[in-house]
Amino acid sequence: MSRSIASRSGFIPSLLGLILLAELALTRFAMTADLNLVYVLGHPINIVCAAKQHFGIPCPTCGFTRGFVLSIHGNFLDAWRLSPSGPLFAIAVVAAALVCFVYALLQSRNLTDRMQAFRKYVQAATFVYSTAGIAIWLATWVTVVRGMKL
Repeated sequence: MSRSIASRSGFIPSLLGLILLAELALTRFAMTADLNLVYVLGHPINIVCAAKQHFGIPCPTCGFTRGFVLSIHGNFLDAWRLSPSGPLFAIAVVAAALVCFVYALLQSRNLTDRMQAFRKYVQAATFVYSTAGIAIWLATWVTVVRGMKL
């Protein structure tokens, strides 16, 4: 009796890694950005930050989408200047896909002890990366707000 492809060892993490990379590719194909706007299939998204509109200060997520889209198009410098969280998230998505592929390889070769060690390493690295990312994100927002003339 043959097993279904979904039940094969390593299939699910491989599929997840492929889905993450496909989402990045689709987003790169469908979206572009400049320093002011994001475009979907060439049409601008004209959304104004509600916090900036009502309170005069940008929200902590201002520039995230533009930064992310610029990052997946390879424009990391402008993306970082807009919002470091955009490039950090783009890097995290690629890293997550790579983690899925490594985990799938370990799983398919039935390397249980290495899978456990890898899982611990990924958990620790995720914690450090997330903590650093949140600190950079909030520090950048505080710097922007403090630099504004209110």
